[in-house]
Amino acid sequence: MLVETPRPDGGLQATNSLAWIDYEVLATRSSTLVGLVAVAVALAGLHAMLAFLVVERRPEVAIRVALGASRSDIAKPVIRLGFLTVGVGLAAGMIVLLLAASRVEKLLFGVSLVSPGVVASTVCTCLVIAWLTTRGPARTAAKQDPMIVIRGG
Repeated sequence: MLVETPRPDGGLQATNSLAWIDYEVLATRSSTLVGLVAVAVALAGLHAMLAFLVVERRPEVAIRVALGASRSDIAKPVIRLGFLTVGVGLAAGMIVLLLAASRVEKLLFGVSLVSPGVVASTVCTCLVIAWLTTRGPARTAAKQDPMIVIRGG
């Protein structure tokens, strides 16, 4: 759509109304938003899986607590499962990365897809996600009162 804008000499000039849009910035922000949504979905999915696991294993956990297991002994398997799940996802992601790197690198500007910095930051982000999502379910499992669980409450 053309819009008339004033010129310095007092006349009018026809310009494109979308000329102010910087498409590279728009693409960057859109990609960032999609990435953040993907991280949020990963957080929610891993947390839901671990919370379901804790609820399903309440009787087992209660018996272990009643027999003298410490809170860390109860929380460790939940944390281990969370990190194992993220580790398997990272391994699968790295395989896909190596297979698709040549096609995807054409879309990137000045960054190599398999550069150590990119891979290290991705791995660190995934490990932080695993740490954040395992804390809640592990704490819930460790704080269960065995008498309430065994009585059916």
